[in-house]
Amino acid sequence: MPPSRDPRGMRSLNDPMGKLPKANKSPGYADESAACPKDMQHISGVRCGKPVQRCLRYINPPGTKQKSCAEFAAPTRCEGARRKMSYCIDRYEYTPAGYEFPLTHVAWPEAQNLCRAMGRRLCLEEEWEFACEGTEALPYPYGYKRDAEACNHDRPEIELVNSTHHFIDHRRKADGLPRCKSPFGVYNLVGNVDEWTTRTSRKPGWRSILRGGWWLVGRNRCRAATDNHSEQYAGPQTGFRCCMAARASKKAG
Repeated sequence: MPPSRDPRGMRSLNDPMGKLPKANKSPGYADESAACPKDMQHISGVRCGKPVQRCLRYINPPGTKQKSCAEFAAPTRCEGARRKMSYCIDRYEYTPAGYEFPLTHVAWPEAQNLCRAMGRRLCLEEEWEFACEGTEALPYPYGYKRDAEACNHDRPEIELVNSTHHFIDHRRKADGLPRCKSPFGVYNLVGNVDEWTTRTSRKPGWRSILRGGWWLVGRNRCRAATDNHSEQYAGPQTGFRCCMAARASKKAG
């Protein structure tokens, strides 16, 4: 087994049975006028319910069998209802204190509990999605052209496991990809680690939806989702970030 890049004995990509870390301490608000805590981004705008995104050309990244869209037509056309949204989302993927890289091998309920311990919750998938695509409904957080240099995705399948059939850890630090940034200023919403979100229309046991994909070729777009894992699933790629309601401004009396 390759050496772990996470603290020894703790939950990690190599140790799915390791001890789950404690929730991070919230840094609080910058001042009374701040809508969100200092480590979160305020998302405010009008979301398109049904964007039309037309692919202009496809690519097959080297060493993969999967085809992906290399470039979408700009701008995105909106055919669905529009809705005003306002909330807070973590600026980066959840990285526990003492860890260098985002937490993985975490199940949906564990992620939910860590968020709640910080006074937050897992993001609804439409919240995650809007934070990724912005008001323009971009197919990728960085624009219309697929760019694996900006975000950590499109690794060839041969780099998935090593010669001893253990997963190769390709995580990047949460703040290590400055160009992997959405129009709202949220980082790593595609690639790096897969992120748990909540779909409220589904029954308990199956509310768990993964968004953003990971370092392989796959769902590395804002609107793509994996919905076939139960709430108890935890894989070497599964991580998360939290959301919460935006705070109303406190005016001086």
